[in-house]
Amino acid sequence: MKLHQVWQLGVKDMKAVPLPRPRSAPKRRAWIPAVAAFISIALVWAYLYPPPHYTSSVRDWLPAEPARELTDEERASRVVFRQILTTPPVLSKNSKIAFMFLTPGTLPFERLWEKFFEGHEGRYTIYIHASREKPEHVSPIFVGREIHSEKVIALIPHEEELSSVVGGGVHTHYPKFKSSLT
Repeated sequence: MKLHQVWQLGVKDMKAVPLPRPRSAPKRRAWIPAVAAFISIALVWAYLYPPPHYTSSVRDWLPAEPARELTDEERASRVVFRQILTTPPVLSKNSKIAFMFLTPGTLPFERLWEKFFEGHEGRYTIYIHASREKPEHVSPIFVGREIHSEKVIALIPHEEELSSVVGGGVHTHYPKFKSSLT
């Protein structure tokens, strides 16, 4: 074809070529906001509910619930508990346990206690407070271990008596046994 013929081509000379359809723009880019929303939700979820090994979360920022007003006894007990928990343990190579038996007469289950103490000589001290009569002991472990005083009225004075008798910081524990045969 010659150049002047190219310019003279008409509509009938063109082949039928399908024209591109115009697409709507929002459908093509609809996945972008969906992905952004999913990522945002995942990040917020991870921040509000962190895995157990993370320590910081939104709950830490929230103010604590208002506590009720404590009484003087509750405050004093909290101070005592805090002192007990922060006191370092007494470490002694020669520590003992002091046992105090409060009984109105002879010691019940004396043979059983003898079996309990058997093999641990030197690791305990025994005190027997019998208020009614001088007890007759069957076991040699309990002979000469009596604390003589008046009738057993309350436990507190005898705890103080035990503390004054034991003393010296050798004993680390003071279990007390009271007979119900009063």
